Amino acid sequence: MTYTIIIDTETTGLTHEPDARPWQIAALVLNEDLTQIASCVIEGCPDVMNENAQEALSFSGKTVADIQRLPPLSQSLPGLSAFLNALPNAKLTAYNIPFDRVMLGRVGITTHDDQWGPCVKQLAATYNGHPTRLIEISKQFGIPHERAHDALADCITTAAV
Repeated sequence: MTYTIIIDTETTGLTHEPDARPWQIAALVLNEDLTQIASCVIEGCPDVMNENAQEALSFSGKTVADIQRLPPLSQSLPGLSAFLNALPNAKLTAYNIPFDRVMLGRVGITTHDDQWGPCVKQLAATYNGHPTRLIEISKQFGIPHERAHDALADCITTAAV
């Protein structure tokens, strides 16, 4: 059986900000019929908090204080790694692979180029003729996306796109 794992991260900033880290990571497993068969979500306070974290967190409706009240993200990372390693031949994807892959690496989850399938954002850009945010392409396809910037909700919407 062929599996695809969609990854999404919610973070304290962008990739050009060296102290930006994920505070929420989701992985959604799809079988070859694109049926959702399993998911894993972890949340936690990253080891560092960058100076622009509040601006990034505002997209999720969170504050720096909300994130600082969470247990350390490092406590949940072994569970996520075990979840991902349970399907070693699965193809990984994300709406924005370059972003999510960098953020995974910043918390010690390394992946290899051959593990990744097509980037959904690039496919959407091909369809639209220009880069498109997940919320825009989901609206264009009539796909509900009421909890934007929730990692699992973004994985589910990415699967629908």
